[in-house]
Amino acid sequence: MDREISTKSEVTVEEERGNGGGISRRTFIKGVGGVAAAAAVLGLSGLKSKALAQHIPRSVTLPKKTMLEMYRRMQRIRQGELKLRALAKQRKYPKEIAGHRIGGGSSGHSSAGEEATCVGVAMAMEKGDLLTGTHRSHGYPLALGVELNPWMAEFMTKVIGTNKGHGGSMHIADAEHGCLEMAGLVGACVPHALGVAKAFKIQGKKNVGVSTCGDGAMLTAGFGSCLNLAATWNVPVVFVINNNQMQIARPAREDQSLLMVGQDLSVRAAGFGIPGITVDGNDLFAVYKAAKYCMDRAREGKGPSLLECVTYRHWAHSGTGEHEITKWPWNDPAELEYWLRRDPIKRFERATTEGLLSEAELERVRKQVADEMEEAVQFGLDSPLPNPKEAFEYQRNLIGGEF
Repeated sequence: MDREISTKSEVTVEEERGNGGGISRRTFIKGVGGVAAAAAVLGLSGLKSKALAQHIPRSVTLPKKTMLEMYRRMQRIRQGELKLRALAKQRKYPKEIAGHRIGGGSSGHSSAGEEATCVGVAMAMEKGDLLTGTHRSHGYPLALGVELNPWMAEFMTKVIGTNKGHGGSMHIADAEHGCLEMAGLVGACVPHALGVAKAFKIQGKKNVGVSTCGDGAMLTAGFGSCLNLAATWNVPVVFVINNNQMQIARPAREDQSLLMVGQDLSVRAAGFGIPGITVDGNDLFAVYKAAKYCMDRAREGKGPSLLECVTYRHWAHSGTGEHEITKWPWNDPAELEYWLRRDPIKRFERATTEGLLSEAELERVRKQVADEMEEAVQFGLDSPLPNPKEAFEYQRNLIGGEF
């Protein structure tokens, strides 16, 4: 049976204010423990003060099977991250992986805490759509349905991995599942999604290019140029900002002028004449609704849009250490606690066990994922490493020259 999903899982949604639907308003408050600029997201409420407010349906109808699949993918991301950290601490990986010391105690760049954003965006995509992403590449591939075995094997640089062991933790890709590429350079994949969208338009396809990047990528030189070209060409592309509010060790609000004055990052869209939307990135249904709206309008030939998902990463920028906010004196550890209380998976569980899904059903999914994860780890450990000579030839042929 299909069920109607509301965004009222934890945050306040002021449905009757303004036009009753559209761009959410993110205000900045001083929370418990002196947390400056903590995000209080008002769902998809839409306020009259937003210049480019667009209508977004207040609710979506999702079958139970889809909700369980959403939960499964969030669990795969979270449990996968936990497993990678454990393996790294046990030094189960090869000593050096693509120049990244996985065996030295690093599990790459974790997506823990950003599960709702990854899954909400991915589940709004359709077959044939293509997504590009960042060095924080663990979450989106699993959200898109990439299989666990090759996903895990790639971290171990095994020949059966998604990239035959050549990509490692920052370059997971599987185009068959819609994951075109992930790039280690900040903002590097933004123009690639634009190119994909341009190709879709030339070919007359109803597909969408999706660019995912962090808040820091908005400060790169090419970001604005891509938004300008996308608007000028009117191509089907959605620019998604995973605003986890941290730029390595510094709060994003210290480097982003918009955040300094209490504005959403999505207001940058106004300068290019395209819709800008900010949603609670820890509310799976809010992200799904907004992403689907953006992608649907792109398929209809209405052009690009900018979607900011306000979320928070739970762990360090990379590796298995503590979150940077707990280590530097200019940060407030209470801010991390504020966001840990808004864990996206816990919020999904609270929202759906009120007459939508049972705790037994959720527990069944958790157990299935835990079993799959154990199998994936063993699969990766048992898989062979690439032949050094073949790996050398592959890399040489890839760059098309001698060295």
